[in-house]
Amino acid sequence: MTLERIDTQSGDIVLSEPTPVEKVAQAKEWSTALMGVVNNAKDAKGEKTMVSNISGNEFLKLEAWELIGSFAHLRAETEWTKPFIVNDQIEGFESKVVLVDLETGEKRGGGATAMCGMDESVTMGQKTIGAKRNSAMSMAQTRATSKAFRMQFAYVAVLGGYSPTPAEEMPSTEKMATEKQINFLKRLGYEDPEKPIEELSLEEAKVLIDQKLKEKDEPLSPVAAPKEMTKDEVIA
Repeated sequence: MTLERIDTQSGDIVLSEPTPVEKVAQAKEWSTALMGVVNNAKDAKGEKTMVSNISGNEFLKLEAWELIGSFAHLRAETEWTKPFIVNDQIEGFESKVVLVDLETGEKRGGGATAMCGMDESVTMGQKTIGAKRNSAMSMAQTRATSKAFRMQFAYVAVLGGYSPTPAEEMPSTEKMATEKQINFLKRLGYEDPEKPIEELSLEEAKVLIDQKLKEKDEPLSPVAAPKEMTKDEVIA
């Protein structure tokens, strides 16, 4: 990070490195701006969309790390993504991301590499091998991106009260629905465009299956009991 200053003698604009005090002031300004955006980015249920809350701690998601990078005039660029192979089988993907200047594309700061295995939660529920590989490859790139920003700007996250570890690097605390549950819900006629069946968690699937089964087991509306008849009505 450089600052523009005016030379008192020539009047020209010159670039110079900020002092430690200026660096701290800049970091505090960035963290305040970050908190303002993160605290106001919420979904229809009122839950924050740019952080993951795990055990009471908030972990910034990729979008939040990209926001910090934009403060420094940086963006992430994928240098390469490749599969890692064990016993002739693709076990996952590894990706390398570097940080570059937003305008010039010149590499600045550092980069990072990250991996995602084919057996991780992001691949669960995908129907084809291609879809599973695509999910693993995408997550490897996502993790590398957030990691690259974290290695440069973790202090900004900490000043904002967030964990310095990206949310994508945290182990998933939510188990996904099993293949058996997914197939059963399909037979029960589950349809919800806002929540695809492949994205259901284990607990969500259990609740939905119980609800569907109860709906199928609901008794018919009771028939009204016949009224008592008089002797004349019986004879008639």
